[in-house]
Amino acid sequence: MKPKRNIVTPYLTFLFVIVSLSGILMFFHIFDEYTSVVHEILGLAFVLFSVLHIILNWKSLKSHFMKKAFIISGIIILILSVVFIVVDKISVHHEEIMIERIVKAPIDESFKVLNLNYSDVEKILSENGIVIGNSKTIEDIASANNKTAKDIIEFIIVEP
Repeated sequence: MKPKRNIVTPYLTFLFVIVSLSGILMFFHIFDEYTSVVHEILGLAFVLFSVLHIILNWKSLKSHFMKKAFIISGIIILILSVVFIVVDKISVHHEEIMIERIVKAPIDESFKVLNLNYSDVEKILSENGIVIGNSKTIEDIASANNKTAKDIIEFIIVEP
């Protein structure tokens, strides 16, 4: 069954609007907990409808492929993408460094930094089948319970 232009175009248009707006909101960290899931899932739908749009308009699109403006814009977008990836990889991710240091620090200090009470954490972890035992760091707790340090952090950081 061939996709119909009168169905694909409106969906593609509204998906473009939502994916664009959610991307802008994510960039400025506005409503992060809501926008990322919308952006990711509807982004996949956007790709699907974009492919359908290309299929429907293939004949007219082919004429653009060898034009100088098309080739130059493709090269520029490719270069920008590579630059963004490289800059992100070489930049310092302070949040990751901080979490890495917290999970390797003595438990008492880690809990202080996270504003947590030892007995509350012990209770939360035991409710999830995790034992602190003789562990000296969050990393030790994770290792002793076949979990990742991220798993432990997610258990103990409870949103109010």
